[in-house]
Amino acid sequence: MAGAGYRPPITCTCLARSGCWSLSPRSPRGWSSPTPRSARTQRSFTTSSALGRITVKEKKKMEILGLTIDPRGNWSQHIQAIASDARKRLGAIRRMSHMLDDKSIMRAYKAFVRSKIEYGSLAYWGAAESHLKKLDRIQESAVALLRNPDPSLLPPSLESRREQAAIGFTCKLLDGRGRGMARTLTPEFDDPSAPKPRRSARLTATRPQHLHQLRPVHLPPNSLETFKRCYRARIPGIWNDLRHPALQQQHVQEYLPLKRQLHTHGR
Repeated sequence: MAGAGYRPPITCTCLARSGCWSLSPRSPRGWSSPTPRSARTQRSFTTSSALGRITVKEKKKMEILGLTIDPRGNWSQHIQAIASDARKRLGAIRRMSHMLDDKSIMRAYKAFVRSKIEYGSLAYWGAAESHLKKLDRIQESAVALLRNPDPSLLPPSLESRREQAAIGFTCKLLDGRGRGMARTLTPEFDDPSAPKPRRSARLTATRPQHLHQLRPVHLPPNSLETFKRCYRARIPGIWNDLRHPALQQQHVQEYLPLKRQLHTHGR
């Protein structure tokens, strides 16, 4: 039996639908800090599998080759991680900026900050614009360190840099120099004699910029937004808008030697 001074805990019933609070008179003031019932009864369900004597536990993210892959596949955790690291590096440059001129500041930014941001940029290119803008703001902060920003020192946008990297990677794939699984990303040339779908008749009515057009990737209506923004879906539109005179030739032996020239003839 309970003692004579025992008092049962008081249970609040007014919030029964949203999670009751248990109130105990044993605290100094007679009440304990409110704790939602849902928090008390919540359990973490994690799955694990065994490979021989090794137990493999489920993880919320996977880090491989410097890339952080989250379960949703939207690259939000990866961009958050590299943005945090890039801000720390930029902070170090900011603390010594009083000893550097504008040219040295931009050189340090490109070497220590932008190199961190652009690692694997073609892989996380499918991230949402809201995530990519976090990286753009870091470059804007670096430009703000310049005392007299000369137009020749201003770096190009990160998006244009990603497009240039995509063009160079495409040249390598078209020359058959892709390695491993990268070969599966090789785009196909569009057949001008093939009939065009009626849906894109208005879009293809304009004259193409050159003779080496790539075939657009078919995107089902229910495709993920991440796939619609990735390299494989974007590169046909970027490549088909190039205006380099060499692409007006009927036959091009190698595309890789034209990589630097194609960068300056983008959209």
